[in-house]
Amino acid sequence: LEANLSSEIEKKNLLKEENSKLETKISEMLIMLKEATSKATAEQEAKAIKIQTLLGDYKNLEANLSSTIEKENLLNEENVKLEAKITEMMGQIKEATSKATQKESKKIEQLTTEYKSLEAKLSREIEKANLLKEEKVKLEAQNSELMALKKEATAKAITDKEAADKVIEQLSVMQRNLEGNLSSEVAKGTLLTQKNQALETKLADMLKAIKESMEKAKIKEEAEAKNRAQLEQLIQEKAKAEKLAEQNALQLKKEQSATATALLAVEEAKSKLDTLTKERAEMEKLAKEKAEAQRIAQEKAENERIAQEEAKAKKEAEEKTASKKVAKEKLLNAFTLTQVEFKINSMELTSDSKKLLDATAKVMKDYIEFHYKIQGHTDSRGKEEFNIKLSANRAEQVKQYLVSQGVQEELLSTEGVGSAQPIADNETTEGRFKNRRVVFKIVE
Repeated sequence: LEANLSSEIEKKNLLKEENSKLETKISEMLIMLKEATSKATAEQEAKAIKIQTLLGDYKNLEANLSSTIEKENLLNEENVKLEAKITEMMGQIKEATSKATQKESKKIEQLTTEYKSLEAKLSREIEKANLLKEEKVKLEAQNSELMALKKEATAKAITDKEAADKVIEQLSVMQRNLEGNLSSEVAKGTLLTQKNQALETKLADMLKAIKESMEKAKIKEEAEAKNRAQLEQLIQEKAKAEKLAEQNALQLKKEQSATATALLAVEEAKSKLDTLTKERAEMEKLAKEKAEAQRIAQEKAENERIAQEEAKAKKEAEEKTASKKVAKEKLLNAFTLTQVEFKINSMELTSDSKKLLDATAKVMKDYIEFHYKIQGHTDSRGKEEFNIKLSANRAEQVKQYLVSQGVQEELLSTEGVGSAQPIADNETTEGRFKNRRVVFKIVE
């Protein structure tokens, strides 16, 4: 028996050692499992964050791609509009230039022809005027000669009077003819001068018209130059737009390539995440099995603790309710015994009332968890306004006395009711005595 006992004890010790080793090994495995789970969780979270980042980048790339395509479409539309506008403006410029050129050329040609015609006519008139001037000079010279001859004839005193008269008459006729011719030539000269002035005025008007036409032509040329400049600017803008469209197209290709790379990275990350998820699921399964066993034990302990706490709380609540009930009973008994009286038509407490209030104050100080309302009442004698004021003042007087006896002031409130709430007949002395009272109420 001793030998068997020793053998069993040795076996028991060996089993204890094996159990200890197994517990140590299980602890180590649990630590390794926690570390592996923590590591896998961290890696999974990091990869999840990376995948979220990649997905965000992918969405951004898609949005950028859509935006770039929209911009490219808008640029193409603007290019088409610009080309149409340039074509339209070119046509308008050509048409306006052609019309203006033809119209102005015809007008200038017509004015030039008229100017040349008037210039030739003026030259002819000037030549006529010069000829008339020469004839006038000749006539004046002849007149001078005749006057000289007349003087000479007079001076010689021709004896033959008839011959002299005849000569004088001939000379007078010649003089009159010459004067008539001279007047005629002077009139012609005046007319020629007037015609010259009219021609000069017309010529000045024509020169002014030519100048205005040339100015208009210059304005047209400036407008055409401005239109050409605008056209060149539009062409440059078109070139810039085309260049920008090319740049956008290149950027789009780059973004598409980056998107494809990002998608491949996302696929790889998803594959790795699936592998990690499977590994984590296996580890979580082991952890759950252990956690379930621990949870059952903890749940049992927690249920026992909750049951104990509930029983304790129930007992405390019952005790508190009972204590509160006892407190109320004590307070109500104290209030019932407190028959507060005042001196007649006064707010001054009687000595007996003060003794009763001392006892009430002692009870109230023991139960500071309650608040108290002090109501003052009167009988129906006197005006109600006076009664309300008197009852309020008496309630306040009781409050101040209780405070002086150590009751916390914030626990007390007052109300003057007057004769509104009688408890007895105001027609009798006894009834009026009962109605003149101070009532205490518990306010929770």
